[in-house]
Amino acid sequence: GTTEDLEFTFTISPKSINAEGVTVEVADNGSLEYNEESQSPSITVKDGNTTLTKDTHYELSGDTEKTAIGDYSITITGKGNYEGTRNVDWKITKKRMSTPTKENYEGTYDGASHSASVSVTTPSDATITYSETENGTYEATSPSYKNAGTYTVYYKIEKEGYEPENGTLTVKINQKAITVKAKDESKTYGDTDPAFTYEVDS
Repeated sequence: GTTEDLEFTFTISPKSINAEGVTVEVADNGSLEYNEESQSPSITVKDGNTTLTKDTHYELSGDTEKTAIGDYSITITGKGNYEGTRNVDWKITKKRMSTPTKENYEGTYDGASHSASVSVTTPSDATITYSETENGTYEATSPSYKNAGTYTVYYKIEKEGYEPENGTLTVKINQKAITVKAKDESKTYGDTDPAFTYEVDS
């Protein structure tokens, strides 16, 4: 017999970046806190258990690096052995302030004015304002009260790049107890009753 050379052609097509088994992981669920600096989300692309290499297997485009608070999108485009595109959403969110420390006031009426206040450690330079009504005018000084009663003070804590905090404080001034002492009187039997008088000890 004779031997013939046979020629076969194999075509290897790129795999879709959206194919089953190709996964995209974004660190911190794609949510980064505002820090006044430029930031990028950490993206890992895998084909099964194999981690793909940026600029070899795929490229990133779109909102790959941002500073401002907002919602963004990055496009992953297959390269080399991969093709197609898929989008990844991410965002930069406002920071959370530390838990506010409230200093309410409660005491007995003493003729002096009293107020309540609030503070926050982070950020230490936050702007704190107060109002006697929720939708009223807010000022830097907390309102003060002298007369007995329970008062609600509204506050706002604000700083660029942070979620604002707002809430209420209480000023409670209790009524002061007084002691009334009757003055002793006397009379002779048959005389008209004397007028009784008293004195207050405060």
